[in-house]
Amino acid sequence: METRKFNRTSWIGTYKIKPFEGEATIKVQAQDRAGNLAKKELSFMVDVTPPKVAITEIPARTEEATIIVKGIVDEPVQEVELEIPGLPPIKTPVEKEKLTWKTDITLQKTGNNLIVAKAVDEAGNTGKDSRIVYYVGPIDIIRGDIGKLSSK
Repeated sequence: METRKFNRTSWIGTYKIKPFEGEATIKVQAQDRAGNLAKKELSFMVDVTPPKVAITEIPARTEEATIIVKGIVDEPVQEVELEIPGLPPIKTPVEKEKLTWKTDITLQKTGNNLIVAKAVDEAGNTGKDSRIVYYVGPIDIIRGDIGKLSSK
């Protein structure tokens, strides 16, 4: 532990925690010239593991702009944030008992759409998962139908 005096009554200490997870405790004691001893203890949790978030249900290809996206997380977080091309991030709540989430999204562009699900735990660790959805828009559907007619 590295310490240095800040002023006559204060000091600053730095202690690098080795990589681990779980409860950590810092104990401090000070003794004055008269021999009086003061002790203080502080415990806290160390969390360096990001939550695992997974998109479990999403179409690979769709002709509908609005789709349902479902997923899970492995630890209690309040919400999952979805990033969809052309839209501001969508925050969807996590069901506390089952650690699942579900939301409808409306795709804004045809072709490949990268959907990213992001979960942040209390310690600020971020977990992500992503899937690509191919959206066949109305014009593409009409072109396909015309192509089928002309080949007959």
